[in-house]
Amino acid sequence: MFDPAFMGVVESIENDLTELVAGLLSRLNLPVEQAGPVYLVLDATFRYHLQKHLAGAPDAPENFERQTLALLSKLV
Repeated sequence: MFDPAFMGVVESIENDLTELVAGLLSRLNLPVEQAGPVYLVLDATFRYHLQKHLAGAPDAPENFERQTLALLSKLV
């Protein structure tokens, strides 16, 4: 991820994900200017629970789903 050889690909993926979030916000009639911060919160949640899952936490997927749904519900 931090290897210079991958930086362009990682940046492209993150830009695409931010645009995806902007599309979601637009469909919800919410300010698309908030796409960056919303993406960061969702990404942090994903990475946290992925780390827990890789460390062997059996409840990480369910906790990720629950927390993500709770975060998304606050948008509407």
